[in-house]
Amino acid sequence: MRLYERYIHAELLRAWVVVNLMLLGLFGFFDLSVQLDDVGQGNYSTFDAVAFTLRQLPQRLVELTPFATLLTVVIALGLMASRHELVILRGAGLSPARIAGTVFKAGVALLVIMLCVQSFVAPPLLQRAQQMRASAITGGSIADDASFWLRARNGVVHIGALENARVPVEIEIFEFGADATLTRYLHAARADTPLSGPWRLQQVTVKGFNPRGDTTAQRATLAWSPTLYERQLAVLDRSPESLSPLSLYRYSRYLQTHDQDAQRFRVALWQKLAMPLTAIAMLLLAMPLVFANPRGANFGLRVAVAAGIGLLAYASMQAVGNLAFVLGLSAPLCMLTPGLLLCVVAVLWLRRVG
Repeated sequence: MRLYERYIHAELLRAWVVVNLMLLGLFGFFDLSVQLDDVGQGNYSTFDAVAFTLRQLPQRLVELTPFATLLTVVIALGLMASRHELVILRGAGLSPARIAGTVFKAGVALLVIMLCVQSFVAPPLLQRAQQMRASAITGGSIADDASFWLRARNGVVHIGALENARVPVEIEIFEFGADATLTRYLHAARADTPLSGPWRLQQVTVKGFNPRGDTTAQRATLAWSPTLYERQLAVLDRSPESLSPLSLYRYSRYLQTHDQDAQRFRVALWQKLAMPLTAIAMLLLAMPLVFANPRGANFGLRVAVAAGIGLLAYASMQAVGNLAFVLGLSAPLCMLTPGLLLCVVAVLWLRRVG
């Protein structure tokens, strides 16, 4: 790696750290203020609210990657321009395209890291945070392993795990009578859990207990009304943003196989898949903002313009996702088109500046 490349990468790294500390601090404050509204419900405490917010930060880091990328490049190269370092580099024979290529290498490395965070770090942390929050608000508790217990109005439910992060498997249901004696036990291999209506238990063993004798029956499927408290059901209703891209893909296929609406999860999947493309578009768009005046004039104005563009892009992607969900539009088309258009605009602008 050449000396100028190492220097540019170091400047980008410093700017990236500062930008993300500011953005995560700002958005983390907003997230914490929302969580503090629920403090006092059940066992949910201020400590739980802070813990939830901290566990949510990796997901926020991924969501803000395009915005942070734009600000990072504008600030890092803008500072270099204000110190006349870009003029020196160009005087040494480096074209804007070569400097952009150096920045692009750093951007690709960052995106690889963010994709790993998006797939392996953020989902389990956010899922755990949502489970702990739902359990604390209802005054219950969740075990540290993959299984957990839920209180129902007429008994308790044990769920062995969540396949594809949402489908309950190895379900045990204990139903009690008015005198607190066990009246029925059900074991199911898995369950389909629609947004409304009864669960559809599959491969079910039903055991009844009564004074006249115990009974055992096998059922291929069985409808069971989830007489759980509303907030207990929130433990199972993991938000799409808490799922990894692979889990979203698998769960979307699962819903399609069972003739259920999967649009919400398709949109969430393509929002995550579009993140690298949008980040690359923001990276390219930062180049002409800097090279339009390589001597560093109006540095503050360019940072403000970059912040405005980043916020607009962030809000637009959220709005497009909501429209795709509500109107049933093609998720890949809606999520990828803005990033592709921004890439084209950025490349044309950069060629004109160069």
